Amino acid sequence: MTKPRVNYWIDVLMFLSLILVAISGIVLFVFRMLNAKGGNQELFLGITNHYWLILHYLFVIIFVIFIITHFILQWYLTKDMRKRILKLKKKAEI
Repeated sequence: MTKPRVNYWIDVLMFLSLILVAISGIVLFVFRMLNAKGGNQELFLGITNHYWLILHYLFVIIFVIFIITHFILQWYLTKDMRKRILKLKKKAEI
């Protein structure tokens, strides 16, 4: 697989994991709001609050792994951009 194709799939998977983090976070928020109002909501979509929390942490870990992978794959681009920016700042100071 070529490097651009790998970057594309890492980005797609990173976006999907971000969506899963957001959905599980919203579900956990709704759980807490319902239980704070005196409700006794134990299940949402057949999953308990405890397992939603575990899923949320799992999705966060997967998301962080994709971010780190993305950063490693883009390291040379980041390094080159930093050099260009620093050169532009030095020229502007002169």
